[in-house]
Amino acid sequence: MSRQFLAAAPLQACKLAAVLVTVLATVVALTGFSPVGPLRVFLLVAFLGPLLGLVVLAETLVVGYRALLTDEAPLGRFGDRPIYRVARVLEIVLVVTAGAAFVVLIATLPENLPGPGAIGVLFVGVALGLLVLAAVLARTVLEYVLHRRHSDPEPGQQSATRSVDAGE
Repeated sequence: MSRQFLAAAPLQACKLAAVLVTVLATVVALTGFSPVGPLRVFLLVAFLGPLLGLVVLAETLVVGYRALLTDEAPLGRFGDRPIYRVARVLEIVLVVTAGAAFVVLIATLPENLPGPGAIGVLFVGVALGLLVLAAVLARTVLEYVLHRRHSDPEPGQQSATRSVDAGE
């Protein structure tokens, strides 16, 4: 990851780092090279996914609020990048869906859940966490690729990454 990307898009860089560290920890634990064990890594994935989902939701709300305050078209901020628009919409849809499913899952659990049922709930949480991690990874990698391609924007034009993270 370049230092320019860290400076231009710190939120995206942090999200990318969180996903990559989680994936690395999962691979290390599942291959047996870690003394931690897979159960703790599953818990990490199950709870990091919803936490990243909250970050994505907050980011989307801030971007939406900023779009309402400006005079330009709401989609004008993203320029002529249909793939980027699709990635953002897909990310927020998957994050909201997984977050809602996680909340419904926890809210509908019985009071005295037996051990095997709790492991099943953990696996559902892991699957939802992986869904969020995959959506965040896809968008942050796309942000990084776009940043690398457009590291020097034309005068008067800024990349979507800078407009979201810089608070302009």
